Amino acid sequence: MIEKLGYYDILGVVVPGTLLLALIRVCFPGLSQLLCPVGFPEAFLVVILIALALFLGHLVQAIASSAEPLLYWTWGGRPSDRALQGGLDGYLPQDSAARIKKVLARALGGEPSDHSLFLFAVQKAHAAEIGRASQFNSLYGYHRGILTLLVLAAGLLVAAMVWGQGVCWTMGQKVLALVAIVLVLLLVWHRAKQSAFYYVREILLTAERVVGQQPVEGE
Repeated sequence: MIEKLGYYDILGVVVPGTLLLALIRVCFPGLSQLLCPVGFPEAFLVVILIALALFLGHLVQAIASSAEPLLYWTWGGRPSDRALQGGLDGYLPQDSAARIKKVLARALGGEPSDHSLFLFAVQKAHAAEIGRASQFNSLYGYHRGILTLLVLAAGLLVAAMVWGQGVCWTMGQKVLALVAIVLVLLLVWHRAKQSAFYYVREILLTAERVVGQQPVEGE
């Protein structure tokens, strides 16, 4: 089964789903009897856990996708729009962004919006199958999923302190756990932002190269 999963499936779905399943087990040990009922063969239990991990992974990605506008807001706007409007500080210079925008607009024709230009660039970059756009897209999906997972983990920790394993923790242990997860969340938030910027830059640079090699209609 695992051999048939793609790079994005493993990073974006299997990893977050498995970690969330483990977190639920740690925070609420009593749920183990529900997840692994007595009497089932061991091989069947493995299938159940894999299915649960995949389901939870897709659930994490669904939440991450729905919350993406909020994530963009924390980054100062949609990365693709920011890139085409004035570049990305430290990732894509403003003059490079202006050059790429001109190339894409000339190839697409009319007066397209920045988002339309980026969708056109995505189409060209992925169709060409050159560069590292797919790899950066998978890494972004992974970091976005892990970021969402950490938000869910913070909620699980708080719930565990009231109803689960964390009830018996001291106040110091509770504070330390929450501080630790917030620090990790901020670190992953920054890493997800970097992954998004790298992906946008790779898409635009690859699309510029592809479009530049194609003849313009009417010439």
